[in-house]
Amino acid sequence: MLLLAPAAYADPTPESAAPAATPAREGGSYVAAGVAFGLAGAALGVGAVTGGISLSDAGTIESSCHAGLCPASQRGPASTAKTLGDVSTASLIVGGAAAITGVVLLVVLPRPAAPKSGAMAGGVTWTAGIGPGRLTFGARF
Repeated sequence: MLLLAPAAYADPTPESAAPAATPAREGGSYVAAGVAFGLAGAALGVGAVTGGISLSDAGTIESSCHAGLCPASQRGPASTAKTLGDVSTASLIVGGAAAITGVVLLVVLPRPAAPKSGAMAGGVTWTAGIGPGRLTFGARF
């Protein structure tokens, strides 16, 4: 003997329990460009600060040198000033590259699809027309 379930009991999960479809994304995200610009700002800031300190230290060291000869006591500060200069240069290069990357990401970011037949957000449709002796503009809400 074969038992069949009634049609009403064939599917134990109701339609309301089905997972909701996720809406299709229109356009891209600004997150990657924002991260690139944030990195650029931080790197350019580090480059500016370390460059300023390096230049200040180099000026102090040069004031104690005569005819290109510096005392042995200035070797440590000279090494520190050179290291800060190198850090500044590297930071400025990284900051510039990150800024360029941010701009490129903004340029290539997918744009949302254009509204169909002049429809704008909120259900407004704009129309314009020109004819012999007339110019018309309209909006439909």
